[in-house]
Amino acid sequence: EVLEHLDDPTVVLNYVKENLRPGGLFISTVPNGFGPRELLMTKPQQFLQKNGMGDGLLTIKRALGYGHGTVQSSNPDLEHVQFFSKARIVGLHREAGFRLLKFGHGEFISSVFPYSIFSKRSESLQKLDNKVSDLLPSFLSSGFYMSFALE
Repeated sequence: EVLEHLDDPTVVLNYVKENLRPGGLFISTVPNGFGPRELLMTKPQQFLQKNGMGDGLLTIKRALGYGHGTVQSSNPDLEHVQFFSKARIVGLHREAGFRLLKFGHGEFISSVFPYSIFSKRSESLQKLDNKVSDLLPSFLSSGFYMSFALE
């Protein structure tokens, strides 16, 4: 989950294309830029931070047991500058010369407050949420998991 942080994600896709061995597999994951996690958490948080309310939000999050970062990174500046739909992210990979092998959904609402208070403490709730996400249309998924091969 890097592409959503880049002004020009094609730079990374082209690098992978140039360095992937023949027969290699490229696994790419991104948040659904219009799914529950981004619409209900990321975008409102970014709005609050840009409007001088980030410290208050961080205080509330810490009081609820949340840190200032993610599992992937402790970097406090995790701003998303790209918000991908399924069509856009798959198209971006295709334009870079990749062929989609498999497309999957991430969670539905496991990381959306207030459900996240419970789901982050319960592996069974997280598994249930992922099973629900697999049954829903892509636009309701909070994340996209994809595998690609070179054309």
